[in-house]
Amino acid sequence: MLEKEFKRLGGQEVTAEELARAVNYSDVEDFLVALGSGVISIPQIEFKLSGGHDPSPRAPQRRISPAGIKVLGVGDLLTRLANCCHPLPGDDIIGYITQGRGITVHRLDCPNIVNEDEKERLIAVAWGEMEQTYPVTIKIEVWDRVGLLRDISAIIADAGVNIVEAGVEERKDNASSLYFTLEVRDTLQLTKVISRIYSVWNVVNITRKGDKE
Repeated sequence: MLEKEFKRLGGQEVTAEELARAVNYSDVEDFLVALGSGVISIPQIEFKLSGGHDPSPRAPQRRISPAGIKVLGVGDLLTRLANCCHPLPGDDIIGYITQGRGITVHRLDCPNIVNEDEKERLIAVAWGEMEQTYPVTIKIEVWDRVGLLRDISAIIADAGVNIVEAGVEERKDNASSLYFTLEVRDTLQLTKVISRIYSVWNVVNITRKGDKE
């Protein structure tokens, strides 16, 4: 992957060490492990090298099949999971009727739903029986150390959970916030993964996108 990137850069003198530093890795081996396991990606490296910074990755909006969500009292309609709160099977959910885009499914406690003025747009929905995966973003607050990302990504992989995207936000005093967008089956699987991540040395707190912090 790095060789292809070096060629694409057209002969620019960029070393693996410089690429590692661009994405906040002091150790090249840890950087290569993260790149190979999908914790970081070539586009993220390019973004960093260009001076950009996006600490909170946005998961691609996921369409779900009619079997995944039941719109109560209505036939099959196009349904989408809301990116603002990432609902999962096991969550209490509500549908929001959009203009020309079907139903967007939110968690019932989503701030966008709680503060919605047009309550007539809300519609009852329920989870179906079809098993599939759903994207959810978690924020992991840590005290940074060498190998931390590797340890966390290994735990996620061991749980059989796919990492869609990851990002890092550096704060003061060696503290950082890590953002992982995961594909999980339901809240139970997510809870188990979060519980395992808490066992990693230097992990301070974990919150799910849409939760009150």
